[in-house]
Amino acid sequence: MKSVPGKIGGTLEGYIHVGSGIEPMRRVTLKLVCINHTNSGNSGSNRPLWSDESEVTAGGDGSIPVVFLIPPECRPTDDSDLRDRIYWRLKAQSAGGIVNYKSSFAVPIFQIGETSAQAAEVLDLRARREQRVSEFRPQGSAIRFGLTADGQSEIYFRPFRNPSVTFALLGFFAIWSGTTYEIFREHAPLIFRIMWPAFEAIIGLWLILIMFGSTTVQIGDGLLKVTWRVCGIPVRTRRVPSSEARDVRSIAGMTAGTTVYRRIQVRYGQRGELNFGDGIVDPIEADWLATKIGEALGLTHASAEKTVA
Repeated sequence: MKSVPGKIGGTLEGYIHVGSGIEPMRRVTLKLVCINHTNSGNSGSNRPLWSDESEVTAGGDGSIPVVFLIPPECRPTDDSDLRDRIYWRLKAQSAGGIVNYKSSFAVPIFQIGETSAQAAEVLDLRARREQRVSEFRPQGSAIRFGLTADGQSEIYFRPFRNPSVTFALLGFFAIWSGTTYEIFREHAPLIFRIMWPAFEAIIGLWLILIMFGSTTVQIGDGLLKVTWRVCGIPVRTRRVPSSEARDVRSIAGMTAGTTVYRRIQVRYGQRGELNFGDGIVDPIEADWLATKIGEALGLTHASAEKTVA
């Protein structure tokens, strides 16, 4: 690590030294995950709170450069309570070449002060990320951004945007349904015959929303309008005057495995929040969408940051 520990609101930087395991200039996928481990009795669970990915190129000596920006809202490493721990893991993976490479490391991330040199590095990394966002061009995306016939900005989040998540949930739903059938067939206690189908209905509804739910965002004529549809039928609409919007950002959304997907959040008025578009895979695309929506609302990056602060 370039500096120990990594910093909340700062960076995690360093190198993975592999030796002869990685050829020079080989592409490596890095993933940094913040995980909340909870332990109750004999069972424990790991829930990802935040994640980010990047693709880097190994150096001439086979070392793998690591650079991540860590948002200020993330939680630091904390193992003071073994029943409710926060820890961070860095994962590296590269297929092909002489051998497939895969490794995982525990990394310390804390809320600490920073030197002037570290602050300058953070500003430089943020500028580079903003450059990537400004240069982003959606290709083959499940999200469409454009203009309507009357000149309004429109973002369309189509149904079935995350096939891997959908099929995983479909498999889980099938197992749950099979268990529900066995509960009734074996005449299990009443509490199980009530609670199990109730949870099955919730999972089924979630599955329907992921498979057939879409979201349309329109910005124009001084209004932000968000419409949620299921099978093309509008089920909910929210409207916010553009003049009340004070910030647009991408935030952590739903999780699947160790991946935390992004969604868009519009903050308006004093404490109002409007969330939509959950399930965005690419963090850069999520930031790009937030930027485009902010521009359509008449917000600049600087004014939005000032309002939030």
